[in-house]
Parts: sequence; C-alpha cells; structure tokens
Amino acid sequence: MQIKIATGKLIDVGKSETEVVKLDIWDVAKGLENVKRFNGQHPYNPNVCQHSLGVYNLAVFYEQSPRIQAGCLFHDCAEMILGDVSSPVKHEMRVFLGGNNPYSSFDAVELDWQYSMFHHFFGFLPTKKEWKIIKKYDEMSFAFEVGQWANRQCARPDHGSHDEYYSIRFIEAYDRIKKALG
Repeated sequence: MQIKIATGKLIDVGKSETEVVKLDIWDVAKGLENVKRFNGQHPYNPNVCQHSLGVYNLAVFYEQSPRIQAGCLFHDCAEMILGDVSSPVKHEMRVFLGGNNPYSSFDAVELDWQYSMFHHFFGFLPTKKEWKIIKKYDEMSFAFEVGQWANRQCARPDHGSHDEYYSIRFIEAYDRIKKALG
C-alpha cells in the first residue's frame, strides 16, 4: 500500500528495504516535523522533529559519540512513515493483533523502517549498548516534555507548522553527524 509523504513522493509502506532509497534527508526532516507527538493530544502540539532534536541535543550536551548522536536524531525516524503511536496505544495494538505479543505486525513494520533508514542514511545500526544510551536520552526528553505539559509551559517555542524551522535544524544536525562520522 502506498502513501504520499510530505514532499509528494509515493512510498510503499510494506517495502522499507526497497522504498528507503527514494528518501532523502529533507523527506525525513519534513515528515517528522509534520507528525505530532503523543498522538496529537499534547496541548502544545510538539512534533517528532522537535523531540528528535531534543534527544540529539542531550547527546551533544553529554559529549556522546557521533554514532550515539545519529541514533538520538534518528531514533523515531520510522514515525515519518507510520506516525507517532504512543506506548499505551502500541500496547493495546499488541494485545489486539497478537495476544500481547511484544512484536506485533506494527512493531515489525516500525523496526523494518527504522533499520532500513539507519542503514540508508548512516550505513550502520546502533549496537545494543548504544541503543540503551539512546533510550536514556529519549526518556529524559520525554520526561521534560511531560513536565512542561504538566506545568502548562511549552517545551520548545512553537515556530509554526509550516515554516520548516525544525526541519532545517534537523538537517543541520544530520550534516554535523555525517561530517563527524567521516
């Protein structure tokens, strides 16, 4: 089944390994900027691109390797195709689709896209040890976002959904990582 992504390209969702070659960094950045976090239920409508930049910035702040920085920037990259499905919804999908199987068909598609995108854009997959570090920064960013929500403050300034502010920052971060990786 094909979908039209933000930049107008048609992508077959079920064929990540062959379709990923159609994508460039602008497709990923713009796609993530168009996807709202928390299933769109956050009062300030943060987008996945904002979140990914926040996770990346934590890795930079804590002087992590370019591989960790890449993992932090791209940890939710599949969401540009699949959307941001919150953990409680994913859990219910697993129960419904696979009798609480931790690897439902949705999880399999998400992992296929994530792995294909890492290979396409960086030529590697983070190791298990690196994923643990990436997950730590993801959780730190999540806690910050939820805290801002609870305090009724915006986690990051809203630069509007159409001015490409976060897409441009995402591409700049990607370029820095690629340069550091050599």
